[in-house]
Amino acid sequence: MALLEAMVRKTPKSTDMLGAACWVRGTLNQQLDTALAECDEALRIAPKGSWNLSTRCFVRYRTGEFALAITDCDESLREYPKSAHALYVRGLAKHKTGDTPGGDADIAAAKAIDPKIAETYVDYGVTP
Repeated sequence: MALLEAMVRKTPKSTDMLGAACWVRGTLNQQLDTALAECDEALRIAPKGSWNLSTRCFVRYRTGEFALAITDCDESLREYPKSAHALYVRGLAKHKTGDTPGGDADIAAAKAIDPKIAETYVDYGVTP
């Protein structure tokens, strides 16, 4: 994390570095307010960015902002409909909002694209 923070300071307008820092914080479930600010800045610089949108979706899922997570995943999926990550996290968020059938459908679609997607998120401490 220290290396990513140094790179963000060195290249504060790099959407790649901002997005990477946001992603790592999200996967570690640490400093989520900073992660959200990094994703927001990346998206302010480059509003079209399905990866940064799906990353912010995950951070919002972690913070319990499930409706906003779904919105970010929806936008990410408009740009890149085969994003297993966006589908999976949107499915998890739908479960949290009570939309079990929608969540199950998204998770199944994510697993059809990436059969190991659930294992990836288990490694992050996230399960349906």
